[in-house]
Amino acid sequence: MDWLNALNTHWAPALWILMAGVSLLIWYFALRRKHQNEIRNAAIEIHRRRLQTGEISKEEFNWLKQSLSNN
Repeated sequence: MDWLNALNTHWAPALWILMAGVSLLIWYFALRRKHQNEIRNAAIEIHRRRLQTGEISKEEFNWLKQSLSNN
C-alpha cells in the first residue's frame, strides 16, 4: 500500500486544482444563467409597461415576450 500513499501524495495538488477548476466552471455557468434570466425578466417588464401605456398592442407584446422566452 506504499505505492497508493505515494500516488495520493503525488497527485493531491493536481486533483485539488482540477476540483477547483470544475467548481469554478459550475459557479460561472450558474451565475451566467441567473444573469440571463434577470435580463429577460427586466425586458419583459419593460414591454409590459409599454403595453399598459398603449405604446404596443397585445399581439406585439405576446410576440416580444415569446421571442425573449425562446432564447
